[in-house]
Amino acid sequence: MGLLHGRGYRVDFIALHWYGGDFRTQAAVGQLKSYVQAVYKRYRKPIRLTEYALIDFSNGTRYATDAQQAAFVTASTRMPASLPYVRRYAWFGLPSSETEPGSGLFRGDGTATRAGRAFQAARCPPDRSLPVRPGQRDLSAEVVRPQPSPGLLSSDPPLLRAGPSCRPRAGSLARCPTRT
Repeated sequence: MGLLHGRGYRVDFIALHWYGGDFRTQAAVGQLKSYVQAVYKRYRKPIRLTEYALIDFSNGTRYATDAQQAAFVTASTRMPASLPYVRRYAWFGLPSSETEPGSGLFRGDGTATRAGRAFQAARCPPDRSLPVRPGQRDLSAEVVRPQPSPGLLSSDPPLLRAGPSCRPRAGSLARCPTRT
């Protein structure tokens, strides 16, 4: 961080990714929270948790069950409200397989998984967006469209949204803004 400041750069926030290999809900939420707190303690900058999910990469790739992912989504989306420096968060999820567990919020046909329904039901956290400085582009209200995949056309409604509103467009998967 000192090197950046020494060169005249300003750091507005820290972006984090986190993947948990302990699929027990409360243990995983505790580990995620401890990680976020440690990064904040070190840098004292707002945090944007730009990807997180239950995926164990220690010996290949192992995913939690659909029930475990959904329970973790429910519990983990409550956690940022207790940490005022967490400004935004976003679940990591690629389209889920019809036959294997994964972290996806939606299936290839666009229907919500158990984790997706849990994400939809998550209570909107307070909007802690960073102010937009003069000359900066405000990305807080832009729609994030998925890349086309089988059964999902680019003309389909957006699946995830970013922004301060909790009113998604028709067909949107996310009830709340993704906190990226």
